[in-house]
Amino acid sequence: MKNTACVALAAIATLTIGLAGCGGSPTDKLAFSPPKGWTATPAIFGAQVWIKQHQDDNKGDKKDTEIVLLLKVPQNAKTKTDDPFGPGDLGDNKYVRGANVKSVSTVHICGNHSARLFQARDTDAQSKDSATEMLFTTWGADRYLALYSRPHGVAPDPQAEAAIRSVCAKA
Repeated sequence: MKNTACVALAAIATLTIGLAGCGGSPTDKLAFSPPKGWTATPAIFGAQVWIKQHQDDNKGDKKDTEIVLLLKVPQNAKTKTDDPFGPGDLGDNKYVRGANVKSVSTVHICGNHSARLFQARDTDAQSKDSATEMLFTTWGADRYLALYSRPHGVAPDPQAEAAIRSVCAKA
């Protein structure tokens, strides 16, 4: 998998410790709108990924990959802060290796519902940069992470940016 998936994989690995026995789709209680035309993976262990691959015009090989990840964060997931969505140490490289968190802010989604938005850059082993946005929110007792990662040189996909902000509870 290309570098754009590195932060997503690190986030999944970090936040899904102790996931055994959990299941279902992370969208079960949400009115989430994934980006249209992207390839969806099966939902497993409360996580689902949507993938958009670009073709290299010269060779026809798959070149760059963008991903959207939705994860229902297990209630037993450990963080270093009492506020799991606060700025705390979530941007520490111990949590997301190779990522440099550029900003953390509170945003409003689904009307006036608060969420935490982290914007980061990471570099893979081939020194390729990617840009990543991670949105954390809660609905009742459920915690969610929505993530969009793309190669740094690729323009943001408006559908993907809208998708991570559509983590809304079903009416």
